[in-house]
Amino acid sequence: MKENGAAGAFGRMEPMNFTPEQQSAIDAKNRELLVSAAAGSGKTAVLVRRILHLIRDEGYSIDRMLVVTYTRAAAAELRDRLETAMRDAALNDPAMARQAELVGQSQISTIHSYCQKVIREHFRFCRIDPQFRLGDERTLQGLYRDAMEETLDALYLRAKTEDELAALLHKLPERQLTQVMEQVYAFLLSRPDSLGWLKEQTEKTWTLEGLESDPLAQVFLREGALMMEGVMRVWDESRRLSEESCFPEGLNKTIEADLDTLNTLSERMREGFSSMVAGLQQCRFVTIARVKPVTGDEVRIVDRYKALRQSYKDSIQSLKELLPIRLETAVDDMNAMVSALRGLYQAMETFHLTYQQKKIDASTLDFNDLEHFTLGVLSDPELKKLESARFDAVFVDEYQDVSAIQESILNGLKRPPEEDGKLPQLYFYVGDVKQSIYRFRQAEPGLFLHKLETFSAEETAEKRKIILNRNFRSREGVLDAVNRTFLHVMDRRVTEIDYDRSAMLYPGVPSENDPVTELHLCQIGKTKEAPRTEAEWIARDILDSVGRPVPGGEGGVLHYRDIAILLPVSKGVADQVEAVLTAHQIPVYSDAGQSPLAGEESIQAVQLLMLLDNPRNDTALLSVMRSPLFDFGEQELAHIRLNAPDAPGFYDAMQFTAGLAGDALQERCRAVLTRLEEERFLFRHMSPQEYLWDALMRTGMYAHYGAQPGGRLRQANLRMLCLKLEEYFQLHQEGLSGFLDSIREREVGDGSSPTVVNPWEDVVRIMTIHKSKGLEFPTVYVMGLGTGLSRRRQTKTVSLHDRLGISLLYMNEEKRTKRQTLMQSGIQLCLGAEERAEKARLLYVAMTRPKNRLVMIGSSTSEKNALESTLENVLRKPFEINDLAAVRSASVYTDWLIQSLKPWDELNQQKGDEFSTSFLWETCGQPELFDNSTDFPHKSAPWRVVFHIPAEKTPQNMESVDASSTEMPDLENLWPSRQDAQLPSLGDPLSPLPEYEHLPLKLGVTALCRAMEQGQPRSVDEEEIETAESKRIPLTVQRPRLLSAIAQEPAFLTVPVENAGALRGTLTHKLLGLLPLDGLRAHPDELRAIIMEETASLVQRGVLTKDEAALIPIAHVEKFFRSSLGQRMLRSSTVCREWNFNLRIADPFDTIVQGVIDLCFLEDGGWVLADYKTDHVENVEELIPRYRRQLSMYRQALEKATPYPVRECALYSLRLDQAVLVPEG
Repeated sequence: MKENGAAGAFGRMEPMNFTPEQQSAIDAKNRELLVSAAAGSGKTAVLVRRILHLIRDEGYSIDRMLVVTYTRAAAAELRDRLETAMRDAALNDPAMARQAELVGQSQISTIHSYCQKVIREHFRFCRIDPQFRLGDERTLQGLYRDAMEETLDALYLRAKTEDELAALLHKLPERQLTQVMEQVYAFLLSRPDSLGWLKEQTEKTWTLEGLESDPLAQVFLREGALMMEGVMRVWDESRRLSEESCFPEGLNKTIEADLDTLNTLSERMREGFSSMVAGLQQCRFVTIARVKPVTGDEVRIVDRYKALRQSYKDSIQSLKELLPIRLETAVDDMNAMVSALRGLYQAMETFHLTYQQKKIDASTLDFNDLEHFTLGVLSDPELKKLESARFDAVFVDEYQDVSAIQESILNGLKRPPEEDGKLPQLYFYVGDVKQSIYRFRQAEPGLFLHKLETFSAEETAEKRKIILNRNFRSREGVLDAVNRTFLHVMDRRVTEIDYDRSAMLYPGVPSENDPVTELHLCQIGKTKEAPRTEAEWIARDILDSVGRPVPGGEGGVLHYRDIAILLPVSKGVADQVEAVLTAHQIPVYSDAGQSPLAGEESIQAVQLLMLLDNPRNDTALLSVMRSPLFDFGEQELAHIRLNAPDAPGFYDAMQFTAGLAGDALQERCRAVLTRLEEERFLFRHMSPQEYLWDALMRTGMYAHYGAQPGGRLRQANLRMLCLKLEEYFQLHQEGLSGFLDSIREREVGDGSSPTVVNPWEDVVRIMTIHKSKGLEFPTVYVMGLGTGLSRRRQTKTVSLHDRLGISLLYMNEEKRTKRQTLMQSGIQLCLGAEERAEKARLLYVAMTRPKNRLVMIGSSTSEKNALESTLENVLRKPFEINDLAAVRSASVYTDWLIQSLKPWDELNQQKGDEFSTSFLWETCGQPELFDNSTDFPHKSAPWRVVFHIPAEKTPQNMESVDASSTEMPDLENLWPSRQDAQLPSLGDPLSPLPEYEHLPLKLGVTALCRAMEQGQPRSVDEEEIETAESKRIPLTVQRPRLLSAIAQEPAFLTVPVENAGALRGTLTHKLLGLLPLDGLRAHPDELRAIIMEETASLVQRGVLTKDEAALIPIAHVEKFFRSSLGQRMLRSSTVCREWNFNLRIADPFDTIVQGVIDLCFLEDGGWVLADYKTDHVENVEELIPRYRRQLSMYRQALEKATPYPVRECALYSLRLDQAVLVPEG
């Protein structure tokens, strides 16, 4: 994992290795430069190099630069990198040493940190205390409530004389008005001129003529054009059905009549908005012709035609329902609400001034205030000139996430060329609009898109753009999956962005043997089953993958830390995923789970504070008594209460029980009461935060929770609780009760979480896609892709949109009617399109996180067989790039992915719990190549698509489906039953059924080879599954019993002499698989000492018994590591020992064999495979014919499970201390 893909690129590059585009971005002298840097393209490296270039070569100074980052962590990292780079440069250039000293004083920060500095410097202009502080949520909520109450009181008084306020209050009761004002105020704060915008919108009146050219009409016209494009595609598909020989001729008239209807509607839409509305109202389809299908083919094709026809009729109906029957009515409705809207403006103005004054009086600001006050400073000509003169260069990182008001602040710092001093002022924007996923935080990707369209690619342009689309993070297989998906999904007409040749990702470094991109589609019974179902399958795949070579990697094996699981949403999902992985003994860290203050350890600490604050709080008392602090059981607590059933509270029952004589429970109660008195004394004489930390350490609670599963995270949560307690008492006067109230409010949805994991901690990371932005992992699972692309939108009282305006729900008090206005329908369409675009960008971020392997998983409750549905789409009507109607109509992420499938993809169906991906590297065909104007061909690799369905719904013995066939297979006969195929033709039904030979479904390699040596391959014991222990026994020897497998070893159970030799070899075999290799590599001259030390450690840990350790010939183990084979193994960077696998074989019969490879290591791009043997032989060559078949199976398994060939197979005799090569075949 890296903390930034670009950072990784920087770390891998020397200055001379930048691409021409990157070097142009570093050296450019344009006054404004936009760098559109795709995922993994090295944007951070370019940003750092450009700053260094300007300082070293152009005479700029770091203290006259403003560098804006999106987060404080990014700012700190960038500052450290610059300082390190400058100190390195200072070795040859003394002037850079001075610049390195200035880094600490430079303005490298978030936009809000810069705003704070401006406000404190110009506090008189802002009329704010220079010692103001940023208010916490609780303080701001209190000020907000007070301001709202005062505002409402004032509004009701003014409404007696002001008609517009009276109209507003007449239509909205107080509670509804409060909700509307809260929604409007949150929206206005993201606008540079918030009240000015609202005033302009509320002064607007509507006419039919004005509506025709209004942006609102254009929204519906664009939606109509998209809808008609999709409708005509579907109609054309229905027309193609008529070319089939079994298509009823009577339906041809219906097809032609529908075409006339659709053409008429399209023509009306081209004439304008009012014509479109009239055309939709007049649109009528003829009744479908009556036909009577006879054959099965006719029935199927008629049903298909009816479904297609209903589809395009429904599309037209959905748009029709958004529009009024008469435009005059729509105009009247919007005008009827104008007076109330103007009253709303007056209410918002009053509230804003009241709330603002309360915050100023309390010397408390929020983040929105920082932006608005700074914008006010920059609106003053003199102050603007002063601020703009401070910066000769402005850098904006993650520019795609800038909001409209932040853009205004950045523009306010620009100075005209005539005001430049010795150096021209330069602006540098860098980001990737395809990764703009923070619209819910007011990010405005349209700002980036506007610059991308208006800036020139010319080298001498004043406003220039440079595209960086070389990806240095991911392998070509991942990049192909991204390009394939978003060439289909991203189009400005449906998702705001065009994914053209300049937006595509191109590999910075070519790669081979890339892992296959996987898409797993799960059929489930209920939606709530999805997280656990998907997590269960992921857990099994992780266990199967960890310890194996990194898929497609340059070497090394996969660790837990190399894996991330990404979620579109975390609420109600992350905790379930974490629980499933933990149950599988997979170490995991969740960045997306519940609030850190909602865990058991935090709750117990809070309950202790509540009890000390009020000893008669029964809930807190019972919780503390049940906690590890006192560890009372339920029966004991029940006895205490029954001792004093009439006592008013449990504390009184405790006191009563403590006064009883001769009772052990009485002694415990007395001890608890005494201890609580002591704790209360300390609590009263210490600050709360000091007391809590002292109590956690003194009572052992901190250590106790540290020893629990996830102990580091639990301890971090307790530290955060102490920190929150300290912060609260620095800002508030409400005391402990106020803090406890704030904790209860924070238990749900708290954005803070302690970071307790570093990049090298060996845990699987669970996080939201939002939190994964900027990170990279060798293997990424993206789950939850059955999540909806849009939320259900209920009719709101007020609707707002920055381009369209504001509208209230139409309300007629006399007729007691309410309905959505035309403006609200238009805003709903716009918000839906924006949300769809945001989800497309979110999927892009997720798919660009992996370096090597991408696995996508989604679930569906659809009753229709998902495989059949997908085959119909891929084979009957392959989705084309820019099928905008399909993109627009998608309801979940997996719809987009299925639409992106190609005929050469491999489709499989698996039943029940199967989720093995150990054989995924078998390609289903040579990947096609297409030239994308890069230095080398770009692969169009096949995906592997697996449909997981419940076992009872699986067609029998489903085999892999090759989707590249030209004809649509008969779905009813797609999966013929193997059992049916094997049954002989039965004559007389009363004759006895033939007997069938039982064939095992799964068995061990060693067991099969042993049976084949005996000439009875079909008599193999099906239950003899191969394990690391069982395979250590020679084929010709019965397996001995290990001493460690015996619970207690009486004296009479000594090992028979005839089995001692076999046991000695078996234990030697075992030790070779357990010894850590790092120490052996580091101290080659001390092999014997290290082996003996590690063997003693295994005994101490209980892995071996003392008797077993005594049997192991250490000299033989040492000889192996000193042998040529052992030395080659120690030199390899990728070594796997006791590697489990499953392999399907056809000889001697069709079955699955399971085996364990003793040793394999990578050498010169291929595997060296070795197997240890303990057989009694005179010559090592005698082992070759005995184990040739076994090694052949191991070779097949290793080559099918990994992208590397097996170059050498060897057998190593632990008795003779010799190795022998086994030729292939």
